[in-house]
Amino acid sequence: MKPGGLIGILVIVGVVSLAAWAVKSNSNNPDAAQHRVTVEQSELRDAQQKAQNQLAEAKRDAANKVADAKQKAQNQFAEAKQDVTNRVADAKQKSDSQLTNVKQDASNRVADAQRQAENEVANAQQKANNMLANARQDVDKAQVNAARASENASSAATAVATDEQRKIDQQRIEAKLDEIKNRIDDLKSRANSTTIEARGALNDMIAQLERKKDEAQSRFGQMKSSNGAEWQAAKSDLDRQLSDLERSYNQTRDQVEQHAS
Repeated sequence: MKPGGLIGILVIVGVVSLAAWAVKSNSNNPDAAQHRVTVEQSELRDAQQKAQNQLAEAKRDAANKVADAKQKAQNQFAEAKQDVTNRVADAKQKSDSQLTNVKQDASNRVADAQRQAENEVANAQQKANNMLANARQDVDKAQVNAARASENASSAATAVATDEQRKIDQQRIEAKLDEIKNRIDDLKSRANSTTIEARGALNDMIAQLERKKDEAQSRFGQMKSSNGAEWQAAKSDLDRQLSDLERSYNQTRDQVEQHAS
């Protein structure tokens, strides 16, 4: 693997770790988390582009090595032929026997040079294939890491949004319970101004209303530490309790107003 390919992988791993740390650190700041997600996605695209550039560079390097090997083989072959030509010229001045020996030796040299050239071309081609395979693996790893980083960043951003919604729901429920408590206190005061005959029944209705309010208050206290799906299920149940509490309040209020008039 080329050093640049290893650096690309380390960069991707670093970006993934940094994305997870940054999102976790900004879990209470949705805007910062969203901004960080955008930055991380940009860095991941840069990493993918870098990996593609490394693949292209590996292809060019491999092509250059093959071309160099072929050129070297051609030069060696030309040198061998020139050497043969020179030996033949020298041999012409010698006996026919010597000429035959020189030709045979030259033929052997040409054959050796050709085999050596073929081997070097084959080796260069194999090295080029290995470099291309390694480069493709680097690109594949970069794409996998980019997909995982994007998924982690998306999950973290969703968790931040869910936590913010839970806080908003808690504030809404607390305000609703406080409002109902104040309205019940007002009913108590108004019931005291009704006739003695009606006051007992009205106080019983108000006491029952307070019990429902206390049950909803207790339920809310138990579910504050919940989160995720558990919180959503508990909130749905509490919302139904609050709706029932609102209906009971309206019925009690109507009775108080009827006897107060």
